[in-house]
Amino acid sequence: MKNQNASTGVGLNSPSDEARRTLREQISELCRDADLAGFTGPAMVLATLHGALGGEGDRLTEGRSAITPIQSRLDRQATPAALDSNLTGPEQRILNAIAWMESIGVTCPEQTAVAFLAGYTIGGGGFNNPRGSLRTKGLVEYAAGERIALTDAGRQSAQFQDAVLTSAELHTKVLERLPGPERKILIPLLRAYPEGMTNDELSREAGYTDGGGGYNNPRGRLRTLGLIEYVGGKVRARDLLFLEGR
Repeated sequence: MKNQNASTGVGLNSPSDEARRTLREQISELCRDADLAGFTGPAMVLATLHGALGGEGDRLTEGRSAITPIQSRLDRQATPAALDSNLTGPEQRILNAIAWMESIGVTCPEQTAVAFLAGYTIGGGGFNNPRGSLRTKGLVEYAAGERIALTDAGRQSAQFQDAVLTSAELHTKVLERLPGPERKILIPLLRAYPEGMTNDELSREAGYTDGGGGYNNPRGRLRTLGLIEYVGGKVRARDLLFLEGR
């Protein structure tokens, strides 16, 4: 089936539902990247394309909240009074990312997870340089297995989340910190806990295709963040997300 372009008269092949979904996901990622770089115009254009493909384009630009990178959320997490004036923005974001992981029970997270939450790529100078500076200042320490933790001094400079009292409140706080694809995958696992789900079950429940990058990539990031685990051929939410089980 072909659609006719109103301005050019060129026949366009209508993409399949799966192709549309993949394009929407890719455009969502580009929107976040554009917003991270401060390119408001491109972000608005991409959001319009997202809407044209059946996505929630308006939501992507409304208040710029849906395309705000996790890095910016961690910036807003700290009030001016809580920020250490001797720290750079990247250093504070990394401290806050470790503090957030600690607040949900991951006291010594993988550096890959911390970089992701702070809005950086592991191995890049944007992450490595402030991380090294934090270690020099005695605010973080490295642990085995490429992990990182706050020192006592680091905890004084980091901004922690408010204490959570129930598993439901914890789930809300965790989901608020995750991009859309990760949220779609984690929610069914939270519902299925303590049972796990096969990849086929989970991908269908989340609206993805098993084996595709749209499913595998966010699932892998959730594992890197320490929120899910693979047990007996199934994917399962980790016990740390359920306070009653601790």
